[in-house]
Amino acid sequence: MISEYFAVSMSSIGAIISLFYVAFAITQPIVGTVVNRFGRKRILSIGFLVFVIGSLLCAVSYNINTLIIFRIIQGIGAAMVFPIIQLLVGDSFSEKVRGRAMGNIHAIGALAGIIGVLSGGFLGENYS
Repeated sequence: MISEYFAVSMSSIGAIISLFYVAFAITQPIVGTVVNRFGRKRILSIGFLVFVIGSLLCAVSYNINTLIIFRIIQGIGAAMVFPIIQLLVGDSFSEKVRGRAMGNIHAIGALAGIIGVLSGGFLGENYS
């Protein structure tokens, strides 16, 4: 649907996915240093805000280039949130149940990714 909407090739669609993960991979190692300096709560809040703004911008993108840029913004926000959530889970649970808690967090994240794609496709198909 995205390729038809923007009239682009599938390789351009691949860039939407790939550059999200490139931004995520570049940003995530930096987050630890930033968290140590500014605190978990502040960076977690900023990360959520960046991710939500990136998501809203993706919804209103008017061409493939803006969509790619907004997906990069999403990747940066996700990279700020994900390691802090892991830290919070690690600190909140004893060693006995920590593995199960981490597994639940990852399962919820995977489920959210699936639901996000499906609901985005549904909304785009029916309300654009």
